[in-house]
Amino acid sequence: MMEPPLWHRIMNLVGFEADMPAAGPPRSRTILLMQLSAIASLAAAGLAATAFFPVLLRDDPHLLITLDAKSRYLFLARPRLGLLSLAAIGFARRLAGHYLYFSFARRNGPAAVVWIKRRSRRSARAVETVERYYARIGVPAVFVSSGNTASLLAGACGMRLRVFLPVSIAGTIAQITAIAVLAHKTRARSSWLVDAIDANAGRLTTALVVVLIVWFLATGLWASVRRESNGHTADDPPQLDESAHDSPDDRGESDAGHPQ
Repeated sequence: MMEPPLWHRIMNLVGFEADMPAAGPPRSRTILLMQLSAIASLAAAGLAATAFFPVLLRDDPHLLITLDAKSRYLFLARPRLGLLSLAAIGFARRLAGHYLYFSFARRNGPAAVVWIKRRSRRSARAVETVERYYARIGVPAVFVSSGNTASLLAGACGMRLRVFLPVSIAGTIAQITAIAVLAHKTRARSSWLVDAIDANAGRLTTALVVVLIVWFLATGLWASVRRESNGHTADDPPQLDESAHDSPDDRGESDAGHPQ
């Protein structure tokens, strides 16, 4: 059997199913590969932060929030970081993810949302929750829910970059400010938690690494079983969706940020 092309193998490696839109022309294929590589890099950084966060929180909190600027990491790292460092690193890390998911969905359209939903039940529930808010209030949902899921939906629904970017920036600043204020107000009461993590950093890190390895093996096995039950194999080429690679102007998208 002929070996699948490199771009197809990379798509399978990061978990794209056969119904994910793929690019026919070389230029579109290159852009898709770049987007997938960036998404995979952010995911890998997030996993590293999850696995090693007790040690990183103790020894290098700057690196921790650079790998992943989740709210809990920002909250726990605040006592050990200056406000400017926390805000700058957290803002840059979060906005990078928002823009990546937005641009990915802008190019691939609703199929990008379908892919996220297929990743897991948890992902599907998260997307459906944000979808309900987005359907009701539109652009403000990007501000309130400022995150990768809201950014993905904004891109899939055709929101223009000049609308998305300032709203996402404002929402990210508001979230980080709220976290910093909360961490400062509760510093005395939360210090015991940080001290406990420091005292057991080695054991906690070992436990997290073991849990992640088991989780990877289990999810990989489940994905293989699911693909076989659906009649897909690693050699099945993704179905093409040429309309997903039209330019925004060709699709006639509006500035409103709502589905066409």
